Amino acid sequence: MSAMQFPKWLPHPSSFISAAALKVFAWAYALSWAMALPILAELMETSPRLAWLGVFALWTSPLPVIAVAHRLTHGLLDLADGRESKKTRLVESVWAGLLGWTAFILVGLTAALAMLVIDPPPPAEPDSSSSLMRVGAELLEIASSWQVGVHSLLWFGFAVAVFQVHRSAREA
Repeated sequence: MSAMQFPKWLPHPSSFISAAALKVFAWAYALSWAMALPILAELMETSPRLAWLGVFALWTSPLPVIAVAHRLTHGLLDLADGRESKKTRLVESVWAGLLGWTAFILVGLTAALAMLVIDPPPPAEPDSSSSLMRVGAELLEIASSWQVGVHSLLWFGFAVAVFQVHRSAREA
């Protein structure tokens, strides 16, 4: 049985699956930050070093979480196929975690900057320090507007592109 051929212009389905998995992870990651920030802010007053350790742990958490998910997924797929597990090497899972973390940061920043091009904030007033904080607060208030959908589509498109480039580089 031959492998299914895809048009060259269409990303491979695995790129879409990886992007969707990363988007679900991004939502969970944002939720963990939202839950932890009030605790860390309170802890900052009494034990700043411990609070910053918590921030560091949250910042670096995508790498081990994605690595463990990669290892478990490969083990479950091998089990479902009835094959003996390939015993995915630890370094492959750590690489998947590093790639996921890097893609997560790159895609998030790129989508945010693209949204600033599509819908720029109003010009800053002369007292820029207070207006900059106001603009930042306004940027966070996009909860139920068209911007959420556009940002999600951009985010997903950029993630598919990143994973497709990775796949193409691996196959070359």
